[in-house]
Amino acid sequence: MQQIPQENEGTGMAVQHNIILSKADGVATITFNNPERLNAWSMRTLADFESAFDDLERDAAVRSVIITGTGQTFSSGSDIPEVIEQTELGPALCKQVIRRHDRMMRRLMEFEKPTIAAVNGLAAGSGMNIALGCDLIIASEQARFCQTLTQHALLPDLGGMWLLPRAVGLARAKELVFSGEMIDAREAARIGLVNLVVSHEEVIVAAEMLAQEVAGNPPMALAMSKVILRLGEHMDMKRYVEYESLAQAMCMRTEDHREGVHAFMEKRTPVFKGR
Repeated sequence: MQQIPQENEGTGMAVQHNIILSKADGVATITFNNPERLNAWSMRTLADFESAFDDLERDAAVRSVIITGTGQTFSSGSDIPEVIEQTELGPALCKQVIRRHDRMMRRLMEFEKPTIAAVNGLAAGSGMNIALGCDLIIASEQARFCQTLTQHALLPDLGGMWLLPRAVGLARAKELVFSGEMIDAREAARIGLVNLVVSHEEVIVAAEMLAQEVAGNPPMALAMSKVILRLGEHMDMKRYVEYESLAQAMCMRTEDHREGVHAFMEKRTPVFKGR
């Protein structure tokens, strides 16, 4: 039976088995919280992650989301003892498990609100791919990234082989996957894997500042921008412009658009309400 999240009154925080979900000022933070296992990605973590997104999809007050890890690790990747157990299930059940993981990854990537990975340490295998599934990545100087499952005779999971080439290019993605090479935050920034590198002490603060900035923007325009940017990877310019025009027309009918225009003309800060 899935645990009912425990609400801590007055903190805006829900504590589950392996995840802490907190909310403040329009920003939600999902924190991997299994430091004894270096925040490994397990079925328990998956269930908690699904529960957190169930909550966030319902909560209109949340405008942006940060994902980070407890301690010195973002996520060390798949829980290898659990992976070994899953291989014993047989092909049919094993495929069901993989598909459940993949469905959750699609939820993350298609989530209408902007997501920011605050990578505070090691992001290996599944952990690296979860970070790649976010819209933006801020890395601590202590962050490290690697695709580890090749060393276990497995493929990168959670859509990693789809995401990685789009971030760093096909040739560099092949190198990282084939070699399992560990790269540091500066190299990750150089090759386009992360958006920003900050000191270890500032990674959460930097992510919160960016999340607050994003949260102040009109929700529908942000959601539409995410959709159109994603669609642009898979269609020609003619079709893309048609979708862009449709999305733009929808945004132009919103109260937020009128508020943005009036605020600009009146030289004041706009107040967007998501309508």
